[in-house]
Order: sequence, then structure tokens, then C-alpha cells
Amino acid sequence: MNYYERDIDPIVWRFSNDFSSFHSSMRDLLRELEEEMLDEDAIFEYPVIPTIDAVVFPNLAAPIFVSTEPARLALEAAQNENLPLLILAQREPIDEYPALEDLYDIGAEVTVGRVLRLPDGTQSIFVHGDYRVEVVGVVHERPYLRVEGRRLYEVQEDEEADHHALMRAVLVLYEKVVQLNTNIPEEAFIAAMNLEDPGWLADLIVSTLTLPLAKRQHILEIIDPIERLREVSVLLAEEVDVLELENQIHEQVQMQMDRSQREYFLREQIRAIQEELGEEDEFNREITELRQRIEASSMSDEAKAKAEKELNRMAAMPPMAPEIAVIRSYLEWLLDLPWGEPEPDNMDIAHAEEILNKHHYGLKKAKERILEHIAVRKLAGDEMRTPILCFVGPPGTGKTSMGKSIAEALGRK
Repeated sequence: MNYYERDIDPIVWRFSNDFSSFHSSMRDLLRELEEEMLDEDAIFEYPVIPTIDAVVFPNLAAPIFVSTEPARLALEAAQNENLPLLILAQREPIDEYPALEDLYDIGAEVTVGRVLRLPDGTQSIFVHGDYRVEVVGVVHERPYLRVEGRRLYEVQEDEEADHHALMRAVLVLYEKVVQLNTNIPEEAFIAAMNLEDPGWLADLIVSTLTLPLAKRQHILEIIDPIERLREVSVLLAEEVDVLELENQIHEQVQMQMDRSQREYFLREQIRAIQEELGEEDEFNREITELRQRIEASSMSDEAKAKAEKELNRMAAMPPMAPEIAVIRSYLEWLLDLPWGEPEPDNMDIAHAEEILNKHHYGLKKAKERILEHIAVRKLAGDEMRTPILCFVGPPGTGKTSMGKSIAEALGRK
């Protein structure tokens, strides 16, 4: 812009009557401008706007928020002095006023387009990336960061077949990512298909992916376009694997939710039909019977509260849930226990001996031991603790039947 304002206008005035001379001068001027633009050793001054999570790429547009005073002053300096603006990403998003060592060394020279002032005092600027720039020096850090930088130009290599093959492979991976990731618009893939420059293609793809700042900065710092595109192909392959796994998990969860909702809807329909017919399904009838039995039971308050809690949990489950059988068995066991005050034991030793001899042949020592325990309990009364008898022996020798005989002899249930 400065070159044209300074040099082209005098040429137009000087050679306005001689078109051929004007055309020749324009051609020489444009060649000089191109040579100056491609001078890798040219140093430019840049006001710097640091960003926390944004990386701007050449040839692409991006929104940037200007929320700090140094960033606002840098924007004003670029506009007032007609200087290019440099966007540098912070290494760690911890400081609102970062120094140069807190920023990456390579950023993007941008052209500022639209500037929007927000009600909270911040500014949103829409910038377009022009060049990769490497910082080589500092002009000053206060009141805003101003640096010296050198543009990094891509090496334009001759087109080769493997370059086109690499671009096609990257486009295939990118198409899968766009199909699996709903956050990426299809227009991005269409724009990528129309690009013929591998470096531009790599920058466009990375700008649309949700990647950590360090990975985006790594791509920005790769100058060779073919190498940059290869790195992007690796990132796309990793992204496809992650998205396919996420999509598979999402489909499984969605199928389970749909099945549960369908079962619930059908169950509610059946319940409504049964209410209209004056009927009650078997599961609800079982819940009602168990609730009545719990209320009529003489179990303790603690046991009754536990039984009601389990019953409510059972009622909230689908009838075909596998836990229903476990909870039902537990409640039946609680209700079958002989709650309340136990009846007094029958301490008649002769009666106990008659029952033991009637049910068991032999086992003389075991019977004598049991009768001794009954006799001691009869003499001691409530002053002794109820003993615990342990029967040991192989299967089929009468351990369980002996316990039943003792219960019958004592009159226990």
C-alpha cells in the first residue's frame, strides 16, 4: 500500500502521454516490489498482540479479541503508523501482560479488517493472515510489545506425483473427519478440495480442527509445505480414530436409551389399559402384597425401614430387571423370620431324649451332649448365655436332621 502511494502515482503523472513507457516502468516497479517482498533478510517492525488460545495461519481469516491495554495500544499503533500487525501465541495462558520470553518465536503477520467494539470495552478484530514471521529482536516491551521480525517464505518446489498423492490422501482423511465431526462445516471440505497448494491445504485443515495450542503452533512453525502436510496427515489419522470411537460409544448409549424409553412407554401403556379394565398386572400385585405383609409384620422398626427401602427400589425397576429376583428373595426371607418375642423353650429332658431317640439311631455321644446342654439351661435359667452347638462330620451323617430334632424337642419353630 505504501509502495503504490509513493511510487506509482509519480509514474502515472510522468508517463501519462506515453503508454509504452508507462507499461515498462510499471513492470520494473512490480519486479522491484516482488524482489523486496521475497528478501528473506528484510527486517520489519511489528506491534504485537498476544493470544491465549488462538493461532493465526497465513491466507486464512480469524477473529481476535483485544481485551488488554497493551494489545489495544498495539492495534492503535499498527493503524496509526500503517504498520503490519503480528499475532503471537502465549506459551502458558497465565499472564495478561506477557513478556517476549512468554511468547512463541514464530507468529503470523496479519492485515486487520473489521474492528468491532463490544459493550464491555473489549474489541473484536477480524484479521487475515499474510506471512509467517520469526521474531529476531525487541524494539520495546512497554507500553506495548513491539518487535523486529523476518518473514518466512515457503520454498516453492516443482510439482511431483507424490505431492498430489499426499494431498489426495489428506483430503480422504479430512472428509472422514468432516463426516464424523458435526462442528466442522461441509464448506470447509469444499474449500479444501479447491486448493492446489499443499501448504495452504495443511493450514486450512489445522485451523478447523480442535487441537491443543501446542500442536497448532507446531504446524505453524513448519516452513516446508510438504513436511507440514505430512504432519497434518498424522493428526488427521489420530482424529479419525478418536472420532470413530466416540461415535461408536455414542451409538451404543443412544441404542440403550432408546430401548429403555421404548420399554417404559410400552409399560405405561399396558398399565393404563389395565387401569381402564380394572385389572392389575402381576408385578404391581406382588409389590402390593409384599407391602401389606411388611406393614403387618412384627419385625423391628430398623428391619421394617430396610424392607420398605428395598421394596421401593424394587418397585422402581423394570419387571424384567435381573435384580428383582435377588430383592424378592431377600424380602421373603425377612418376612419369614419369626419376629417378636420368642415362646419359652420346653426344658423337659425326658421329652427331648424321646424325640432324639425317635429320629436318630445311635449317635450316643452327640445325644448325651445335647441333653447335657438342655439340663444346664434348665438349671441356670436366664443367668447363662444360650450355647452355640457346632456339629462336624461328613455329608449324610445327620447334622441337619439333628438340628431339626433339637428344635422339635424345645418346641421352637
